[in-house]
Amino acid sequence: MRILYLSVLLLGLAAGALRAETVELVSCTDAGGRVVQGLPDPSLNVLVRAGQDGGRRVIRYNTDVLPELSALARQFFFAQECARVALGLAPGVDPPPARARQADCIGAATLRTSGALDETAALRALQAELVFSEDQWAQLPGPRRAFDLAACPARTGIALPLPSAPSEQQVAWNACIRQCGDRLLHCQGGCRGAACGDACLAAYDRCEAACRSR
Repeated sequence: MRILYLSVLLLGLAAGALRAETVELVSCTDAGGRVVQGLPDPSLNVLVRAGQDGGRRVIRYNTDVLPELSALARQFFFAQECARVALGLAPGVDPPPARARQADCIGAATLRTSGALDETAALRALQAELVFSEDQWAQLPGPRRAFDLAACPARTGIALPLPSAPSEQQVAWNACIRQCGDRLLHCQGGCRGAACGDACLAAYDRCEAACRSR
């Protein structure tokens, strides 16, 4: 999996105890350091969707859609949409299933890093909630798929929280780590067996250490 550094600022991260309408989803900072603002939009017929507003990228969301969802699930889909933006996926277009699952894993890791998924029980509860009917899928970011967040790679490269755009040094770090992640992805793609996978991760660790020493 490609290593991606994504900053997401979410308010109301003690999400499980909050009513959905009190959750405020604020903004993302993508891998290029650009702020992507979250905007409430009661006219939206889907839960969350990236788009444009006055020439700038935004993520619109409607808390009235699927009112049965927990606040944590809503924050998961917001973080997942932020990941889609940072991955360069086209707004409003269903990506291939593998890319959608990649964004799922990044979204879950974002919540984990923020502290919203700091217990195994919270992850299990979120996982159990992410089962939807065909009608519900029409209001969610597609494609329709089964979620398996427990199977996501441990290394997802999420850096949180950054309430403002990253510095030049942070942007340089992101670029360096993305190169490490691309090498890891290429290495793992040719792997057969656990020993090969371990060697790929060891090479990634050396690359990451080199990024830190710059």
